[in-house]
Amino acid sequence: MVMSGAVALLTATSFIACTDGNDWEVDSSYDRLFHSTQSSLSVTPTATTAEVSFGKTPNTTYYIMQVSKDSLFDGVDESAIVIKTFGEDGSITTTPYTLTGLAGDTKYYFRMKGRYVPQNVPAGAEACPNNQPKESHWVYLKKFSFKTKAEQIFNAITDEDRDETTIHLSWTPNAEVTNIEVLNGDEVVQNIQLSDEAKQAGELTVADLTPSTFYTFVIYNADAKRGTVSATTADASPAAEYKFACTGNLDADLKAVAAKAAADGKTSYSVTAIIKGGTTVDLKSLSDEGTDANLVIPSGMSVTFFGGAGAVPTLNFVKTMDIAGAHSSITFQNLNVVGTGYFINQSNAGSVSELNIIDCKVRGFKSNTFLRIQSASVSISKINVKNSVFTECGNNYAFFDLRNGSTSEVNIENSTFYNLCTNGKGLILSSGKNFSSVEIRNVTFYNVFGNNQYFIDFGSGYGATNFVIENCLFAKSADDVTKNIRSAVNPTVVNSWTTTTWAKTIKGVEALGLDDAAVFKNADEGDLTVINSGVASKNVGDPRWIVAE
Repeated sequence: MVMSGAVALLTATSFIACTDGNDWEVDSSYDRLFHSTQSSLSVTPTATTAEVSFGKTPNTTYYIMQVSKDSLFDGVDESAIVIKTFGEDGSITTTPYTLTGLAGDTKYYFRMKGRYVPQNVPAGAEACPNNQPKESHWVYLKKFSFKTKAEQIFNAITDEDRDETTIHLSWTPNAEVTNIEVLNGDEVVQNIQLSDEAKQAGELTVADLTPSTFYTFVIYNADAKRGTVSATTADASPAAEYKFACTGNLDADLKAVAAKAAADGKTSYSVTAIIKGGTTVDLKSLSDEGTDANLVIPSGMSVTFFGGAGAVPTLNFVKTMDIAGAHSSITFQNLNVVGTGYFINQSNAGSVSELNIIDCKVRGFKSNTFLRIQSASVSISKINVKNSVFTECGNNYAFFDLRNGSTSEVNIENSTFYNLCTNGKGLILSSGKNFSSVEIRNVTFYNVFGNNQYFIDFGSGYGATNFVIENCLFAKSADDVTKNIRSAVNPTVVNSWTTTTWAKTIKGVEALGLDDAAVFKNADEGDLTVINSGVASKNVGDPRWIVAE
């Protein structure tokens, strides 16, 4: 009787446990967990991850999360659209949780649910409803989706990475990537499939680009963007029949091009010598004895020495330049030009139709004069200076010593001359010769031309048919002598001014009545930025020193 009572009690207890204390059966389709509330659910994305915060629910063992690039909804075929499921292994038990392995700049639809897994179920009780796994309904974001931030595996493009037709790209080595799109505006102009070597190295040089053009580069892993970077190709180097990148031995480079031109049957030809940004190239040749000698520009060659993209390169005049023979033009552009002797000191017969110094900073050449013609057999027909700065040049003589030989025109614009020829003569010395044109426009002069000499000296009875000084600013002559310009005809002067430290009187140039400290930011240190608004409004001097308000 005792045993029979115990069995009856156990049976009753088991029945109660299986019916959950109810006198009716439970429909398992309604026997679900509570899901996290939509209001408690939020996602904070980065480029390749997203942090999910949610409200935990009672009796939940772990949570499952899904992301898709297509809409998620109840009853959807998961195998067709779900791209990643998180938490099936029971790992999501706390909030927040971080989704990983996402693609950058991508819209994802998201949903999550809770799951209950019974623990330590007594033998024989597995079929009881309380001992069955349960799940909540899916809960969705209020706005259904989130978007990851744009990923950036590209490194920044430096000046040294840019050329006129190429741009070098680099990114995280061994990253999962497939291709790079090259865009000009909205147009895809190249779609480059990346080789295994490029992927491993994390770099590629994009070629066949157009100079001075803005490009955007997008790197993908399939359809997922992994980085975006933009850059403008370098300005085009001057057109020429022959172009080469300087190897560092300029003399050998020029001789090689001259030999090629001769083999092509050309006696007059153009050359662009590109000096790589950030480098220094010596201008010199070697004598038969192996010592430094002047660099001879091969006859018939018109050459432009051009500074390539990146930090402005330096052309170092170890010796001077010999212009013997005939040359249509010799040009220096986008360079730092330095030296200690002469820029040109020509006695051998030679002719240059145009000598151009453009976008350069020129320093040194102060042992005597900057440019000197010594022989009647030498001709530099036209000298053009544009957008350049000259300092510490010339000593004991004129900057341009053109007394011998022949020169027809000198044009100087948008340039600065400071701390030069302080113990020498003036800007131009040409005793007893007439010029067709001398034009000086938008130039700043500071601490220049001393030794009791003229600013410009054509000699008595000579001058320039067209002689113009326009929008110029003169400050701190190197002496207090009032010699000005010796010319048969006075220049046409337009909107040009002097500070109180300029002693040389130039007819037509007006006095500001201001000293240098009131006009310039720090003139003695070479900073000629105009700080006086009244002077700046006159738009005088080199435009580089006029700061827009």
